[in-house]
Amino acid sequence: MEIRRDGEIAVMNQFLGRLLGCDIDVVYDKLDELLGTILPKKALRQYGVKQEELAVFTKSVMERQGRLMANNFVPLDADRVLKIYQELY
Repeated sequence: MEIRRDGEIAVMNQFLGRLLGCDIDVVYDKLDELLGTILPKKALRQYGVKQEELAVFTKSVMERQGRLMANNFVPLDADRVLKIYQELY
């Protein structure tokens, strides 16, 4: 959503908003809340990941997950992937 809010993601947001009974500006907060009741989310550090490993994970994803990365809704470069890992840390 930080990168792109139009196209199919906008269609999905409207669908999820109707399904969850909320405005589209809070749809991911509500979805996160719902999913958290099913499977509580933990930070990567709670799984034993060390901060210095985030760069290693990023490199691995960029080198070994090309097919998955090519099918993203928006292109993700190494800096963006690292940012995602840092936010999840």
